[in-house]
Amino acid sequence: MNVNEPAHRRARLTVAYDGAHFHGFAINDGVRTVAGVLTDALSLIARTPIEITGAGRTDAGVHA
Repeated sequence: MNVNEPAHRRARLTVAYDGAHFHGFAINDGVRTVAGVLTDALSLIARTPIEITGAGRTDAGVHA
């Protein structure tokens, strides 16, 4: 372990959303997705790139 590298942190989030204005959950270049919007928002708050892993996914227009 390199003490000069920042520690990785893990967090669990439970997310509910109206999927009417999204093209599914998984990040997909060129379209607005739940994971894409969530990643962008969390990266802005954390001021560092954030990676997320979804435990489930939905198709376009599906609410979860």
